[in-house]
Amino acid sequence: MDFRILHDYSRRDGQAKSVVPPEGTTLESLIKGTRGRDATDQRDHVYALLGLISDSKHEPFEPDYSKLPSWAYQNAVISVCKSRKDLTFLIYASGKDTGLKPSWCVDFSDKTWAKDSLDQKWIEAFLYKANRVTPMITAQTAHNNMSIEHDPDRGALK
Repeated sequence: MDFRILHDYSRRDGQAKSVVPPEGTTLESLIKGTRGRDATDQRDHVYALLGLISDSKHEPFEPDYSKLPSWAYQNAVISVCKSRKDLTFLIYASGKDTGLKPSWCVDFSDKTWAKDSLDQKWIEAFLYKANRVTPMITAQTAHNNMSIEHDPDRGALK
């Protein structure tokens, strides 16, 4: 999604206007489209985008400003994985447990989070080829049965 279009549209004539995102706008596309941007409150790397989601498969969660930013980031990662019905978004995690967030969680406040993943294009090409080899019925069944249990206060996945 090209967010310059939304920004240009919303600022025409020098006045801010309400912008309705295109149907099917996902949390993943919004987060990727706004990476590298600043936020006064680090939780807004996620929370500020929630009202723009128009994807019917979105797994919603409530913003909670009483919690640490890592809590918001964990919920965003889980929401994206559940919406996609796969775990491929986890490739963006640094793999480092900083004490502030678990190793599987993406740090959206780090402006280079998407660049820090291994070689994104190579990984996506590998996953595409792997999915082409797997019979669709098996892949679809696995996706439909995927469940993730998450305890954001402990940073634990099951």
